[in-house]
Amino acid sequence: MKTNPKSPFFVVTLLAVALSVQCFVQIRVFKQSSENLKREIARAEKEIATIKVDHEKLSKEIEKRRILVMQAEEEMRRFTNVMKGLHDLARGGDKDALELLGPPHWEPTPRDPNDHRIRI
Repeated sequence: MKTNPKSPFFVVTLLAVALSVQCFVQIRVFKQSSENLKREIARAEKEIATIKVDHEKLSKEIEKRRILVMQAEEEMRRFTNVMKGLHDLARGGDKDALELLGPPHWEPTPRDPNDHRIRI
């Protein structure tokens, strides 16, 4: 039996084969993309779980250190108050306060008017 490339049966058969190949490829692509999506979802769920655990750890560490921060702030306030009092005493002429603080830094030191160097 001889097939004629111009016969309608031959053309319909070629179209059917082409459509079946196209459908097979589409099904294969859909299956592959579905598998990729499932992998991505699993990876995202693992990332979310890790982020939640890390967030909990960070929250616990912040709570632990909150007391230390409050203590440091209180110490800084005390130190600032002591230094302010010491400066007030030094400005008033107290010799012990002047000895602790050194020469008064609020008074400008005389400079040579011809000295044009940049000072930091």
